[in-house]
Amino acid sequence: MEKNSFCEACDRLDKNFLFHMSLGAKELFHSNLIAWLIEQPNEKGELEAFSLFLRHFESVGLETVHRHSQILRSGQLEVLREYKKFDLFIRWLEGDQVRGMVIENKFKSLPSNKQLEAYETKI
Repeated sequence: MEKNSFCEACDRLDKNFLFHMSLGAKELFHSNLIAWLIEQPNEKGELEAFSLFLRHFESVGLETVHRHSQILRSGQLEVLREYKKFDLFIRWLEGDQVRGMVIENKFKSLPSNKQLEAYETKI
């Protein structure tokens, strides 16, 4: 993500009511809620919410490795909480390849460039 778009996103968050309401909440609760939502299969056993989750990243211009139109099914996704000190580590099977995503919740504060650089090094 470019620095300008990062700053713009932080500005939008700073003006967002729900963001400010969540500042006092527990980060683990939010991680667990996100994990639960994306792990829920629909009535066909498809992980439709996770596919929508990935499409959202693509729609806002963030690069994602999700490149197929097929909706994932239960058993093709694993969500780990507090894995290697990341709030959420998501991995899924796409064809014959394992893909992954790290989510570091920032419900209590906004990220800093220094913190993001440390995460990038860690990844």
